[in-house]
Amino acid sequence: VNEICRRLAETRLDQGRYEEALVLGQRALSSASRIDDQYERAITCRIVGLAYGRVGQPREAEQFLGEAVDSLTRIGESFELAQTLLRSGRHRTDEIERTLDDLKKAFGIFLSLGTRGYAALAACEMAEVQFQADRLDEAILSLDRALDLTSETEEPALRGRITRLRLEVGEGDREGRLLAEQS
Repeated sequence: VNEICRRLAETRLDQGRYEEALVLGQRALSSASRIDDQYERAITCRIVGLAYGRVGQPREAEQFLGEAVDSLTRIGESFELAQTLLRSGRHRTDEIERTLDDLKKAFGIFLSLGTRGYAALAACEMAEVQFQADRLDEAILSLDRALDLTSETEEPALRGRITRLRLEVGEGDREGRLLAEQS
């Protein structure tokens, strides 16, 4: 029952139906706790935390995301831990350093697991945050890493996203240099 509720909650979250995701997620948490399923509880905490973030309750979001990270670390679920860090990094847009720290951790874990596509995705997410913070040199480095990890045949959509962002960052870098030269 808890896995079904968790999967439904995740689907509702992906569909943007956050209130439903919370209700289903809470039900799944209750069930996972009752049978002491630490894995399901940890994954469901991630979903509930992300849903709370989407409905504008950052304190609750951080509580559940933190519990997910702690639990996944404790039970040694590296891939799910990296997924949680990646998704919570996307959720947290106002805390640049913390967001980048989570994304860097996710990148390192994905790389150590040999999941190059996910590592590239984490590097791309880092680049977007760095670009938005006007940290263009860092963004370029992250995007170059992401490009090195992807191939046209395996991840065409991700590679396209990385290439588009690389062009945007390059334009921002050129504009910044022109402004500096004019000063």
